[in-house]
Amino acid sequence: MRYLLLYIFVTFSLAAQTPWADSVVSYSFGTNTDFGQDLPYFPANVTGMPDTSARFNAPSAIPEEICALGFGGEIILKFSDNVIKNGQGADFIVFENAFEIQYGQRAGEIFAEPAKVAVSQDGIIFYEFPYDSTTLEGCAGITPTYGGEEFLDPELSGGNSFDLDDVQLDSALYVKITDISRFVQQDPNHLYFDFTINGFDLDAVVAVPHIDTISTVNSNKPFNAANQSLQILSGNPNPVELASGNRHTVKFVLQKPSEVKVEVYNILGQKLITEPSRFFNAGVNYFNTELRGISSGTYFIRLSSKYSTAIHKVLLVK
Repeated sequence: MRYLLLYIFVTFSLAAQTPWADSVVSYSFGTNTDFGQDLPYFPANVTGMPDTSARFNAPSAIPEEICALGFGGEIILKFSDNVIKNGQGADFIVFENAFEIQYGQRAGEIFAEPAKVAVSQDGIIFYEFPYDSTTLEGCAGITPTYGGEEFLDPELSGGNSFDLDDVQLDSALYVKITDISRFVQQDPNHLYFDFTINGFDLDAVVAVPHIDTISTVNSNKPFNAANQSLQILSGNPNPVELASGNRHTVKFVLQKPSEVKVEVYNILGQKLITEPSRFFNAGVNYFNTELRGISSGTYFIRLSSKYSTAIHKVLLVK
């Protein structure tokens, strides 16, 4: 019972209406490893944002950040308060700890532990993304995570991106990841063969926030594009220098009048600041917030109207 209560607490505390998957619906770990599979690491190590310290040649390697699925393991994650929307280009990114090998005969090649990916709108019917078992194109787990870059931008973040167009869906709330790495580990002729492969290591799953489709789903109302009326245009200054003041101005646009609430989160998805809601007219508006009482680092400012949410990253430096 104590472990069950801790599991519920960890899962609930991470549900912060942020761009990443925030809860685990089900899981079945495979064979060959148990890395990161137990409390206090799991499930917090697969929800939230990807490991910011991961690099192309130095992957995430601590149980606080990744969970090994093992050979044939499977996990289903849910975006409880957010939604993956089909926009232009990639719609979500799966982060694993693939890396570029630096030494030996395989120097310059990728150490990959692939998994197949499927998505669902209801958690029952899943649509699997096509993949090539020879090249591993279409799999997760074959591209390193660039943790020092903007993790919401598929062109900078690393990880493997997926487009809902490929499964003909306009939205998804569930992502299923199934390890398929064993067949690579057992085939010396495979392009990615490595006898040390022991299963897909999940870091995070993040929805790409398309500017015209960002939405939360904390109600039972169906998605309606006409309701997506909030867009962030810019935030200044960025980075914010603590020595010269901590005021930050967010420029945003509303398609129709609405109250807007501003909240500040840290990289763990913990809410640090909530500003009183204010009413704004349609058009371009500005919201000044003081990033008070927090240290230097990366933070996320979330603006919420009645129907829409938009997220803006800001960096505080000394």
